[in-house]
Amino acid sequence: MKITAVKVRLFEYPMPKPFHPTWQPVSTTAARIHVVEIHTDEGITGIGSGGVPVRWEVAGLFLMGQDPFALEQHVANLRSMAFFVGRPWPVEIALWDIIGKATGKPVYKLLGGGSEKLKAYASTGELRPQGARVEAAQQTVAAGFKAVKLRFHSPDWRDDVRTLTAVRKAIGDQIDIMVDANWGWRIAPDRQLSRWDLKTAISVVKA
Repeated sequence: MKITAVKVRLFEYPMPKPFHPTWQPVSTTAARIHVVEIHTDEGITGIGSGGVPVRWEVAGLFLMGQDPFALEQHVANLRSMAFFVGRPWPVEIALWDIIGKATGKPVYKLLGGGSEKLKAYASTGELRPQGARVEAAQQTVAAGFKAVKLRFHSPDWRDDVRTLTAVRKAIGDQIDIMVDANWGWRIAPDRQLSRWDLKTAISVVKA
């Protein structure tokens, strides 16, 4: 089996209102999803989605005419390209998709997965006051989710811990809570705030 073509398509969906994510300084007004398609001479097409290289055609040059099963070689090339052309990891996902389709096995089994079910969780993302975060978590639980992810972003980590405490109190102990700081915490050597040292890190974990 040989790779014959690599294509990328962009799907863009307008949002009903601007979205203010914790991981970037500006809001966004549309959801953008790139879909990578890798075609083969045996009629099997692998599909992956996510961020793509700024110059995705470079990734295609490394793949044309190659065996999609040579994953170790392809991943090594992708890691080298990532520094120069952006994030090419949807390409690897598409390669795994080809292998799964060719062998008749789902990718999770090829990777050693043993469970056929995954717990779905709702991930929050916006910068919101504590009360709004509590309300959003309650709505998520009411919708049937058994796990929630909170985004942390406060300059003072204690404010984030207080938000976590308030959410836990509101939704109870039977719901899993995850947190993601998304580079939201300042660390040393930021002179405007206290140093992020081992003692502070341990305090965050214990909190």
